[in-house]
Amino acid sequence: MKIDWAEKPDGIDMTELRDFMKRAIANDDIQLTGLQNIIFYEQRRIKCMQHPRIEEIRAIEQKVEVDCKSYISALLKLGYIEVRPEITDDVYYMQTISGTAFAMASPKRFTRKAAQKQLDEFLRRCNELNNQAPNLDVPETICQVDSVILFGSFAKDALSDVGDVDLCLNISVRDQDLYNKYNSKSFIQYGVAETLNRNPIFLARKKLRKGLNILSIGSQLPEGSKGVTLFERVES
Repeated sequence: MKIDWAEKPDGIDMTELRDFMKRAIANDDIQLTGLQNIIFYEQRRIKCMQHPRIEEIRAIEQKVEVDCKSYISALLKLGYIEVRPEITDDVYYMQTISGTAFAMASPKRFTRKAAQKQLDEFLRRCNELNNQAPNLDVPETICQVDSVILFGSFAKDALSDVGDVDLCLNISVRDQDLYNKYNSKSFIQYGVAETLNRNPIFLARKKLRKGLNILSIGSQLPEGSKGVTLFERVES
């Protein structure tokens, strides 16, 4: 899919719009894509970044709410997201097929050699994680990589340069008792707000992709896409 990165829908920079979509409306099980949740987490993110004085908080919250609604309006117009009518307690959104491609796209170009180097490192990390014993003190080891599927232009075309490498990463829990124990400990220690960000699956995904800026890693293969399996867990 060709994207005009110079376009400014509703006056919004395309890279800014893409980054918002990746944060708030990613096709991922751990994302809370209801409108009120999106606004709440964006408000919290901005406040953590800016550390505002008490008298400034209300104005910041109002601005973030307006910005979120502007981003969502632009994404709807572009056809990158759509409303989920089956959920009625709030307005929920999900990516369209073109939206998934947009969320993973990059205006930068990288050499195929550089992309392959990062891909090889990612697969090495997947293998390393699966060979580690589950450890409550290292929460990502409670999980295991089931498969890594390559799709998109890097899989189909022998291009000399690429925007990114599209991957579908499937992770599961290998020790359910340890997983439940860790989440209970995390909940008691950090409360509701931080427990999601300390989920072992989230931490495993974060560690696997750290520093690999050419890779676009999701948890679902876009509808209609056919990928190539690069990594598959071996049953012990």
